[in-house]
Amino acid sequence: NPYIIPDGVKSIDKNSFLYSNLISIIIPDSITTFNGNPFRFCDSLQLINVDQNNKYYKSKDGILRQKMD
Repeated sequence: NPYIIPDGVKSIDKNSFLYSNLISIIIPDSITTFNGNPFRFCDSLQLINVDQNNKYYKSKDGILRQKMD
């Protein structure tokens, strides 16, 4: 089961998931900022899904990407 970041969360801090056993994560449209790398040493992480309505980030092939205008 994916870890779901609750809607309304605006930012994720550096090392928030440090060494976690996450396999997949769902990022809501409310996220505006990633401070550093929150997924450092998450060796099990295979998939990142970003809500399609997020104005700042997207996922492509399960990889987190910043949207460019």
